[in-house]
Amino acid sequence: MMTSENRPLHPRVIVDLETHVLVVRGPYPYEIDLETFTSPAEVLDWILQVSGKPWCDRALLGELVAAIETACHEWFDDVAQAVFCPFGSTRRVDWLARTSVPASASRRSNAPSQT
Repeated sequence: MMTSENRPLHPRVIVDLETHVLVVRGPYPYEIDLETFTSPAEVLDWILQVSGKPWCDRALLGELVAAIETACHEWFDDVAQAVFCPFGSTRRVDWLARTSVPASASRRSNAPSQT
């Protein structure tokens, strides 16, 4: 099983890359599906969602960010910033395909043909 449960940077957040899940250890296990992290906006949305929980403290938010960094490093062999927003450029991330492409390129490839 590919987990990073005992990482000193995020002892309260488990990274399970077999199931693509982060498990935040609050008063109950709070699961976040990494496959929903398809853009920097989605990552920020989850960080803000967890930050609003009454049991979340600043240290736990730091652990969550560190866990996202660990997941990106172990799955994409790159840092989270490079995966999601290098130099401020939005990227589209696909965890199953292990790809990170410029968002504009993913929109063009999904656009209907103009023939």
